[in-house]
Order: sequence, then structure tokens, then C-alpha cells
Amino acid sequence: DVLNEFVTAYNDLRTALNSATAPGVEGASGGPLAGERAARDMMRSMASLTTKALTDSGAYRSLADIGVKTNRDGTLTLDSVKFDRALAADPDGVAKMLEPAVPTATSPGLAKAFEDIKTSLKSPEGSLVGAQNRLNKLAADLTKALEKVEEDSDRYRELLEKTFGDMDRQLTILRSTQSYIEQQVSVWNNTDS
Repeated sequence: DVLNEFVTAYNDLRTALNSATAPGVEGASGGPLAGERAARDMMRSMASLTTKALTDSGAYRSLADIGVKTNRDGTLTLDSVKFDRALAADPDGVAKMLEPAVPTATSPGLAKAFEDIKTSLKSPEGSLVGAQNRLNKLAADLTKALEKVEEDSDRYRELLEKTFGDMDRQLTILRSTQSYIEQQVSVWNNTDS
């Protein structure tokens, strides 16, 4: 059934978000999106789906009314008994709530309500776009920093090579001077004898 498929898909997404946003605890690193506002906004928007009015008429207006409950970790559970009761009492009302023939602002149905969340998050002012812009800027800044490190490293290597080359030349001159002095001392020592 469509509602079970929705709950399963929702739970898969929510579980992945829970893992990605997990804070670091006792020295362990957190998820890659820990502290990311866009992820928190997405989770908050998703959580509102269970209580959001999906229709403006009838006895059953929200997912909570037909047995969809939010667990402590944010995942959903479908209370089959409550759902079956609602379906038996008003099958057309439940169907209209989940998927109206013509979605409107006041009767969006489940698919449009979820689509509205996605549209809001991806709008130019939305938190996902903001996060993407921040991450793109960070990536560009890190690329520039890496290029600078590579340039500095190349310059440092050239400086070391030049310094060692100069030192090697000086050492050769010193050895040559030492050899000349040793020869002169040897000559002086031989003439003194």
C-alpha cells in the first residue's frame, strides 16, 4: 500500500539524515552534516508532515489522524489498527487526504506536501542552496589554499636546492683550500728537516 511505501521511504531518508547529522560524542567524530542548518531544516520540515493538514475537509486531515506516529528518532511507524479503522470509516476521505484529484494550497495531499518541502528547501533563499553555496565557497577556498601550499613548497624546494648547491660549492672550495694547506705544511715540514 502507498502509505507503507511512504513510511519506508521516509524512514530510509530519516535514518540516513540521523546518521549524517549525528554529533561527535566523547572524542568520536560526528556525521559529515553535524551542525549543518540545511539538514536540520530538512528534518524539521519532514517531521511536520505527520501533523500538517493534507486536506481541509473530513474527519481525517493529517497522517497522525490515520495512525502515522513519529518515533523518538524521527522515523515513522504506521499503526495499522488505527489506519484500518480510518479507512473503514471514510475510505474516500482518507484517499482524498493522501492523494486529492486536484491538489490545492489547503488540500495538498501527501505528494504535494512533500514536494512543497523539497521546493522550499531548494529555493534560492532555501537552506539547501545556502549550504551548497557555502560548501562551494569552502571548496574553492581550500583549492586556493592547496595551490598556495604547493607553490610555497616548490619555492622552498628551489631555495633548499640553491642553498645546498651553494654549500656544496663552498665545501669543494674548502676541501681544495685544505688540500693546498696540507700540501704546503707537508712541504714546509720536509724543508725544515
